[in-house]
Amino acid sequence: MSQQPEPVAKDIIVHTPKKVAEKIYNDLRRKNFRNILDIGADSGELSNPWKRKKDTNIIAVDVFDDHIGNYKKGNFIHKDFMKTTRKDFPVVPDLILTNPPFQQNKETKNLIPHDWLTHCFKLWGKTIPVVMISGSWLLGNSRKRMDEFNDLNLTKTIKLHKNIFEGFAVEATVMYFNIRVSKSHEFLHDGPYKKPIQKFKSVSFNQDQMRWVEKNISSFSAEIKELLAKNYKDFPPNKRV
Repeated sequence: MSQQPEPVAKDIIVHTPKKVAEKIYNDLRRKNFRNILDIGADSGELSNPWKRKKDTNIIAVDVFDDHIGNYKKGNFIHKDFMKTTRKDFPVVPDLILTNPPFQQNKETKNLIPHDWLTHCFKLWGKTIPVVMISGSWLLGNSRKRMDEFNDLNLTKTIKLHKNIFEGFAVEATVMYFNIRVSKSHEFLHDGPYKKPIQKFKSVSFNQDQMRWVEKNISSFSAEIKELLAKNYKDFPPNKRV
């Protein structure tokens, strides 16, 4: 029996999966982004693919300096991002990448991804291109916050498979702000894409037919299954999971 991933615990560094970093890079590599800022960079998994692009300048900021040697001299800011000012950065970034901790900020009582995003816009204005990975609950638990993100020009989301982070099970989403992209919503699997077993066809109703269905049938799917069972003896029975 395979071992199930453990829930994400606080104060544990969860590295960005290579598949996610490559997906973001492939979405954006044709755009004219030269100065890339990686916030909470750690060893640089999120920004590593950009090293393949000529003339790309990667700047990193992290509260830990364990991997300072992974970056060019002067391009690593050893500081808590929430305490940074524009003077801390050698250049104005063209693109910000970040995979912040998903938990709550003990000082502000807000979720850390929300605070980091707000600080990005405070430093460089609300039109700065940002790609942020966050727990999906950042979008899902507040209509007010979703409206706020739409006002901040949320242009794309990628829902990640819950097991895509090695060793952990977590619902996460990649959010693009102020970036024009071809697809606004995608889903990134943890393995090869599997085609559906069968194709489903839709049935169209006119308004009178819809009113009749809504008035007379409490469970449309159950009614269809009963009709199929009556007319086709080999129709498979319902299976309880």
